[in-house]
Amino acid sequence: PAALVISDNVAGAIRTDAYVNAAPRRAPGGSGAVELRSSGTTGPAKLVRLSEKQLLCTATNVARHHRIVPGERGLSPLPLFHINAEVVGLLATLVGGATLVLDGPANLPRVRFVRSASAPLPETTRRAFEARFGVPVIESYGMTEAASQITVFMSRRPYLPPQLDLIRAVTFSCVVLVHVLLYTALPTSIPAYAMVQLLHFTRETFFALTAFVLCYTQYGKLLQPWRFRARRYALVLPAYVLWNVLYTIATEISTHGSTGTFTKNLLHNIGTGYWHLYFVFVMMQLYLMFPLLWWLVRKTQGHHLLLLVGSLAFELVLMAYLRYDWPTGGVFSYLREMCRSNRFLLPYQGYIIAGALAAVHIEQFHAWIRRSPKMVGIGVAGAAGMTLAVYFQRLGDGASPGTARTYSNQ
Repeated sequence: PAALVISDNVAGAIRTDAYVNAAPRRAPGGSGAVELRSSGTTGPAKLVRLSEKQLLCTATNVARHHRIVPGERGLSPLPLFHINAEVVGLLATLVGGATLVLDGPANLPRVRFVRSASAPLPETTRRAFEARFGVPVIESYGMTEAASQITVFMSRRPYLPPQLDLIRAVTFSCVVLVHVLLYTALPTSIPAYAMVQLLHFTRETFFALTAFVLCYTQYGKLLQPWRFRARRYALVLPAYVLWNVLYTIATEISTHGSTGTFTKNLLHNIGTGYWHLYFVFVMMQLYLMFPLLWWLVRKTQGHHLLLLVGSLAFELVLMAYLRYDWPTGGVFSYLREMCRSNRFLLPYQGYIIAGALAAVHIEQFHAWIRRSPKMVGIGVAGAAGMTLAVYFQRLGDGASPGTARTYSNQ
């Protein structure tokens, strides 16, 4: 239920039963509900009469735009003789069924957004605030004559960083180059498969990018798990099923039906992802688990470095488990085969969490990259050196160039 929490400083400024637990009603005959003096920002201050219908309309739009929901708690230190405080602060909160604290300790463990209005907010100030606290700023403009809010600038980062396009282009190019080398290089070509080994970071990068995009676009929103999944699956699932059907038909034609019944093969392909469709199959697992990932990111706010370190440590343990086959038997053997098939989400969890945290802390992450180019270069060179060291170590163990190349989950 909607509620007000009023400190001693403003107690008595409004009647607490004026709006709480009372459905808004239109004043008889459309008469004025309140009279407020305009701020005088764009002209001489004047008295403005607003009806309940106007107030309710604007408050409802603000509540929907800000996604105010029951269970949330807001803080408004503004004086209630100001249209912003009355409509955007008070009425919108009550329309959304949330709780509003007026000029008192709010006890807000996690802040979803803050608002700035009534005067222009310098861009440098906004960026500095968001970088320091990791909380998006909603900047709005309104007029008393229009019952407050008219337009909003959302710094919820609705547009993806342009650098993402470059990363995607590089990753796609490496995918093409890897497959060209795999299908044209001689099995004995050490340099060709060394290049494959270096460039085969693409799968993990794509999952990190996907987690980044999902968290970046979710930032500042209220996540509704079923609606999120329905929207994502509606875009992906039909094409996934269709391509599996086409691949299964093509396989049946090329093998003259010698691989088993069509229905059995189709169900198997849909359940695992035919050939390269394994990527979409794992992506749909990520869509299924994303609400849990987002909950984890929000729940561990303030401890994200610890979360990242723990995730990467688990990734190393899992890689060792897959590499050295211990322990064996029962569920461990089944888990190992699932992970090695590239069709299971678990081996990619480290990259997914890294991408998610990069999205949440994009300002700090970007600033660190610009501030530490040498460290980034050393890290990339070190990873490349370790990759080649593993490749040549396996060559020394007697493996051929084609089988010496390894993947992060094998």
